[in-house]
Amino acid sequence: MEREGALFWIQSAQSSANRRVKMTLGQPATSVPFPLLGSCAFIQSNMKGLLSSAIALAGCVTVMQTVEAYQDVHDAVQVSSSPSPCNGFPDQYKLPVDQFFWLGAHGALNSNHQDRSITDMLNDGIRWLDVTLCESSKKKGEVELCGSDLTLIELADQVLDFARTEPEQVVVVHVSSAPEGVALDETFETAWDVACELHTRRTEGTKEFKKGECPFVYTHTRGRWPSLGKLVDYDPEMPQWEGDGELVGVRSKIILTTEPGLKRNTNYFSDPFWTPTLTQDADEVKDQLHDLCKKTGGIRLDAYADPLKQETVPFWEEAIMSSSGCNINETPRNSYLSTILVDFYENYLDYLTELQERMVALNYAKWEGSKHTVAPSKLVIFRRVRDEL
Repeated sequence: MEREGALFWIQSAQSSANRRVKMTLGQPATSVPFPLLGSCAFIQSNMKGLLSSAIALAGCVTVMQTVEAYQDVHDAVQVSSSPSPCNGFPDQYKLPVDQFFWLGAHGALNSNHQDRSITDMLNDGIRWLDVTLCESSKKKGEVELCGSDLTLIELADQVLDFARTEPEQVVVVHVSSAPEGVALDETFETAWDVACELHTRRTEGTKEFKKGECPFVYTHTRGRWPSLGKLVDYDPEMPQWEGDGELVGVRSKIILTTEPGLKRNTNYFSDPFWTPTLTQDADEVKDQLHDLCKKTGGIRLDAYADPLKQETVPFWEEAIMSSSGCNINETPRNSYLSTILVDFYENYLDYLTELQERMVALNYAKWEGSKHTVAPSKLVIFRRVRDEL
């Protein structure tokens, strides 16, 4: 009897890019950075940076698999400290905003969900920030960011500072919940106006700030979404003339969105361009993806639960790639996996960055009308295994 879905995740810490992993015959898998299925897993190896074989003694399952060099994989997905245009994908600058693949931080300012600051997240390549608003514990009638000591103005200031100093980037800030009765025009938007006025004054080549007209915020009203390049005025095909001066003005954009049903009453918020998965049950997530991936439009994979603990990344990979999940290589041309939303993203950054590269390549091919096949993750071993019980 064969069993599909034996997945093994190769994890690497970004801070140890030059580390060499050494394993010896019979070394327990729990002592090396390769979480394997089963509690009796052992690694058998005699190599330099290569996982040549693995023996998992859980339910008498034997797996033999060869993968590419660990160091080569890590180097291929390492995040640059200086972002290139269009969120790191300058060659795909024509890709519409709603067809890009966004890396998202769930509960971006909540210590129960994330450990890193907004600035750190943006520098790590996160471009989709999920925030929740709660009633203020200090002042009745006001709201604050759930699970954080940052104010709304401080949130806006940090995102705007990134947009002002890092050109040709697009950041989504999504309000996923707010206290009942809160009018976002009197809270969220006012905070953005206060911070935006300061950053507008600091940006050479911008017009005088007007309330409700922050030049860093793009509001989508109707019709098709613009491309990443158009949104940030990036076009490498445009002729460059000798003597052209330094580019000035607003060079990056911020998109503010809310969950459907929240009162908005604001000049700034755009409608979401995705449909989310609504459950964190492992089996139901795959079932929902299986259905959503057959429909038109963008899909947000809410993957912030940890249903399989150490096997979280393999579960994501299976949910996206397998026929029981999204079956990404069989999705219609007008169906896009557009966002993945996770907790403590830094624990999975290598995989997430690699996933983004694979999904952007697929979405861009769909936009062009060409054929593209998504290869399995180099950081995950995915093979059929035979149950010998």
